[in-house]
Amino acid sequence: MYNSDDLDRLEVLLVKIDFILDICNGGIVKALEDEKTTRPAIMMHLTSIAEQFSKIKDNNILKNSQISTSSAFDIL
Repeated sequence: MYNSDDLDRLEVLLVKIDFILDICNGGIVKALEDEKTTRPAIMMHLTSIAEQFSKIKDNNILKNSQISTSSAFDIL
């Protein structure tokens, strides 16, 4: 099960995706052609999304390593 930090990160992801969709409301090609404002904004939101996914992945790896070190009987 996901913890509250992971759920918060998923909410941040949804907000960032909404921001990107708002930026691209006039079309993705037009947004990416604007190298001064909209393209950097899109790239920053994508970077933030990637960081959130990385944190979720790292957290799940940590949880899995803790489970694997416990005995099978403790899990059951």
